[in-house]
Amino acid sequence: MTSGSALSLRVRDVRDQVMRVKEALDAMADVQDALYVRVQGRLGDLVRQSETMIADVETLLAAGDKDGQAQVKLREARRAAAMLFRESFAFVGGSLSRNARLDDGFCELADKLLDSLDAASQLNWRGLTVLAETSFYGEAAEVIRLKYPQLSIW
Repeated sequence: MTSGSALSLRVRDVRDQVMRVKEALDAMADVQDALYVRVQGRLGDLVRQSETMIADVETLLAAGDKDGQAQVKLREARRAAAMLFRESFAFVGGSLSRNARLDDGFCELADKLLDSLDAASQLNWRGLTVLAETSFYGEAAEVIRLKYPQLSIW
């Protein structure tokens, strides 16, 4: 196997992973439309960015990649895809846990608090909160992870 064909396989693997994420997000749009609306723009941007970067690598490979930039561009595409995977996973897992009411409505309450702060300050907040192992704010999709089982807005 040549290094070019190995690189092509890695590019195809990343493209397939991005496609599976798109399918999962489409399925979640049907299940949790009200939540998906809050993050669909940013997640859609991450999907398009990943797809564009992968297409750039494929273009370099098709042209023969004479200067060896395909490997560098693939690393960048994988980093962008990793951000997409993290934010999508947080959204999908969080949406399902909210749908099952594992949070007893706590995340919905936290969203309403953030929405009211947004209305007062005009921050253009459209993210959402989900349960997670640790508290964390994912800027890419504006998904705030609230530490579970320690349920606290602060």
